Amino acid sequence: MAQDEDNEGKMISINAITAGGAAAGDFSDTDSADYSVYVGDDAETVLEDIKDGATAFATGTWEGTGKQTKNRIRARGYWYGIKLRNNTALETWAMDKIYADIIPAGKGT
Repeated sequence: MAQDEDNEGKMISINAITAGGAAAGDFSDTDSADYSVYVGDDAETVLEDIKDGATAFATGTWEGTGKQTKNRIRARGYWYGIKLRNNTALETWAMDKIYADIIPAGKGT
């Protein structure tokens, strides 16, 4: 995602709300989900980094259901990509929402 193609942004945090937690639900709660944040000067670079398995700018794991603890990440760039996964057999995950705080970067920031 990009704020504006002409303006660099600074990601200061990332957070998620994971699905599940209903007491009477038929499905089990979400298992953990690993995330990787990629940053680049253009969308193509970010996508290629994700597809090629390049080293991510930041990584972490969201566990359990509901609103997760905010992860403070200081990433500066024009484009950001977030890769989600869980490599554990027989585990699944679901997200209600993923969001990031991004502020303008550059002079005066």
